Amino acid sequence: MNGYADAPTPAAAAHPLRTRVGAPARPGARPAAEPRHLAAMLERSAFLLHDVAPAGAAGPSIDHVAVGTSGVWVIASRPIALKRVRIHRPLFGPSTLRVGGDDHTALLDLLDRQRTLLCGALADLPHVPLHTALSFTGGQFPLLGTLTLGGHVILRPTELAKRVAARGPLRRSESREVAGLLHERLAG
Repeated sequence: MNGYADAPTPAAAAHPLRTRVGAPARPGARPAAEPRHLAAMLERSAFLLHDVAPAGAAGPSIDHVAVGTSGVWVIASRPIALKRVRIHRPLFGPSTLRVGGDDHTALLDLLDRQRTLLCGALADLPHVPLHTALSFTGGQFPLLGTLTLGGHVILRPTELAKRVAARGPLRRSESREVAGLLHERLAG
């Protein structure tokens, strides 16, 4: 058992699985001001790593990695102001993610790369489910159904927090251990 798992946590910033939201993990990283609300919801039910910049990996950092009883969630969050979120499925050609008329499918390609990175970190834990999600704060979503594209779910922050908190194959103690392993493996 690692010493940090049972350590007292008087402040969220002192906990090794929680970093201060809003502070870039490395120089040049984008500030994470928009996911404060999402992070607060997720911290109630999961162990979190914020703005994860894996050692040796090129590209942008992972906004959030949440480890709960439902498994490991790779989460990208973006703010949008009252724009309609939808999946455009043409008769011919690939489906695209549309936000207010603009194509945001590249965000799903980013999630694919981040999922591959975490698959490598979880290779020796095949029983741990790995999920990917894209959360838009302030978006207008369809009233019925869940948007999915390429194996990724696209959700409101409240719906995402419910999925992360859902019962799953892991016990709370197992999710703590998995979060600790990911923290060690992704930090370097």
